[in-house]
Amino acid sequence: VGSCQLLFNKFWGWLNFPMFFFPCLIMISLYIKIFVVATRQAQQINTWSKNLAGAAKRERKAAKTLGIAVGIYLLC
Repeated sequence: VGSCQLLFNKFWGWLNFPMFFFPCLIMISLYIKIFVVATRQAQQINTWSKNLAGAAKRERKAAKTLGIAVGIYLLC
């Protein structure tokens, strides 16, 4: 009475562990691929023409926004 009991089932613990970390690993790997492609495209746009600098900024902004979203998800 007056205490909080915490029950831990090893089976559910081992089952829930990969159910969280595998999607996180997939998200991180996909983000890295997207970031690499966006960075490469931004560099190509910069080398092709200075008139398309706005497109390069949008590519970088999209990659940065995606990185922030993935980071906040992982933090939560």
